[in-house]
Amino acid sequence: MSGETLSPSPEARQAIADVIAVGLWALDTRDLELYLGTYWADAVFSEVAPDGVHHEWRGIDDIRAVSAARTGGPTGRQHRLSNQLYTPLPPASTAPGPAAREGWTVWAYWMTTVRHPATGEAVFEMSGYLRDEVECRSGEWRLIGRHLDAWPPGLAHPLREAAARAEDVV
Repeated sequence: MSGETLSPSPEARQAIADVIAVGLWALDTRDLELYLGTYWADAVFSEVAPDGVHHEWRGIDDIRAVSAARTGGPTGRQHRLSNQLYTPLPPASTAPGPAAREGWTVWAYWMTTVRHPATGEAVFEMSGYLRDEVECRSGEWRLIGRHLDAWPPGLAHPLREAAARAEDVV
């Protein structure tokens, strides 16, 4: 690892954070085109659903198809990320010699809340971890890969347990 950069420059880190934030804001405001604009055309989106089934969509057209239904979900949904960890993006090729590319993998925990339609109360919806692969091309940062892993429903979540305990007290 000697000589390897272990953290993006402050400018790159801010640009990466902006791309991720714009994408999540676009999901929450149901702006499909803005959301898709955070991906490169050859990007890959994959997820492991709460039931353990792995899904993968390759290219912007496939990402559009799966995302269209998701941006039409309940209003009042909010995505939140925390504990972001940046690691260097692996080389683009396994061929001998380095395949030059500028990019980072951003690991984070995510959770979503949604407003209850009758009460307006923010309700915890689901959580998991995220692995975003962000690449800079001609000075512009976008997602080249996003992997979502949902927290399995059978696995106790500390937030869910804490909320249940708080409800018992009230």
